[in-house]
Amino acid sequence: MLRVLILILVLSVSGCSTVIVRSNGGEFGHPFSGPIQSVLVQPCGFMFAASFLLIPYPFILADIPLSLAADAMLLPIDLFMILEAGPAYNNVQYYPPAECVF
Repeated sequence: MLRVLILILVLSVSGCSTVIVRSNGGEFGHPFSGPIQSVLVQPCGFMFAASFLLIPYPFILADIPLSLAADAMLLPIDLFMILEAGPAYNNVQYYPPAECVF
């Protein structure tokens, strides 16, 4: 039962930042916006993981290289759409630790 609970926790916490940034209004045309989002969410991820004895933090931290790999695959699309892109990185959000709510 504990393993199932940990698995559910990990799956609910981890999310590919590339998918999250691009699904919020389409961040196409801005290369590597996913890893930027992933790095900016790390303080909140650490605070969330601290409430669970830091067990899920390696999975939260693993989002950085996974988002980097996903954005590397999407790089040709970003470079093709760079002229049609809106303001740079407008969907990338910073979460200050004081505003982290779980």
